Amino acid sequence: MPLKVDPDKAAKQWAIAKAVVEARPGTAILCGDESRVQLLPLVRDM
Repeated sequence: MPLKVDPDKAAKQWAIAKAVVEARPGTAILCGDESRVQLLPLVRDM
């Protein structure tokens, strides 16, 4: 699989960090990931 670098990676990571730092106690923070999920062959065969 070719290596790809997201040009907005740093900005996205800072936005997540800012949300965590500024969140009030008890706040749930959800982050979506756009990467493909690939299971190991051993797990896939189970």
